[in-house]
Amino acid sequence: MDYKMQFAESLSNIFTNELTQKQILDLIETPKQDEFGDAAFPCFSLAKQY
Repeated sequence: MDYKMQFAESLSNIFTNELTQKQILDLIETPKQDEFGDAAFPCFSLAKQY
């Protein structure tokens, strides 16, 4: 299992009613700068809902 799938699985356990694992996987992106890590999740899109 790759890190993006693990990341999506972990987030889908938190957002059980909001997003599916597939939707989360589609939203995961690679940061533009290497020092920001390997994966990013656009939390601002969720902030609009809450």
